[in-house]
Amino acid sequence: MRFPTPLYSGDCSGKHTSALIFLHGVGDTSTGWSRKLHSFCRRNSVKVICPLAPKQPINLYLGSETVAWFNLPFSWFRTNIFTKFCDEEGVNSSINHIRSLIGNEIANGIDPKRIILGGFSQGGCVALRAALTFPKELGGVIAISAFLGPIKDYEDGKLLMFNRRMPVFWTHGENDYLVPIEFGREGAETLEKAGMRVLWKSYPEMGHRCCRSQLDHIKQFALQILAGHQTPRSYLDGNLEDETPREDVESDGSSFYASRTCCDMSSWFSW
Repeated sequence: MRFPTPLYSGDCSGKHTSALIFLHGVGDTSTGWSRKLHSFCRRNSVKVICPLAPKQPINLYLGSETVAWFNLPFSWFRTNIFTKFCDEEGVNSSINHIRSLIGNEIANGIDPKRIILGGFSQGGCVALRAALTFPKELGGVIAISAFLGPIKDYEDGKLLMFNRRMPVFWTHGENDYLVPIEFGREGAETLEKAGMRVLWKSYPEMGHRCCRSQLDHIKQFALQILAGHQTPRSYLDGNLEDETPREDVESDGSSFYASRTCCDMSSWFSW
């Protein structure tokens, strides 16, 4: 697959000391994520890289074309999610693309431990799998309303020690019916069984989208890593600031967010 040029924001002056690579979901663009992460990253010498997936036919949408990191099966059943991908070539191609972006930052002098991957939904799946197979220890991974894919790939003993040291922050809406919260819990528990420390946080009454509270928690988690706390224990022990999810971040139509007036991202087929 040919991938479009990523969208860059934050500190792109060449003086940045860390990088955040964040992947959008199916049918979405990188614009909304880049905009909402820009101010945080600019203040903290972080370069934000928001890759864009290629446009391709998706079986789930009866062959209609949309941007996606890999194809999705027509039958969205649990067995499909946890046993095999219907498009392993697409998955691997996307993972390799993200690994090349990581490699570019390392070549520019950025410590791998100061590179954080993140993603929403299908983008979260690719971010997780890219980080867990990267040959150097990265700073951490953020998964939002995501799924892990075939769990056999992460059974005990299959992760290298430095991969197991990498902190994971996994968040999910409790009313998500596009990627049910059980998919997220299954993935998080699989990584915990493999020896990783995973911070899990769910958000009541939230569907397949992201709220302001969730974004605040993501920033808190990232700041802990960038401050040198490779394993942010206070957060990984569940001590994030607890609050009722605030209103959804507004959308301009190209964002990963959906306001309550726009309903869930399901109306946009954004995974």
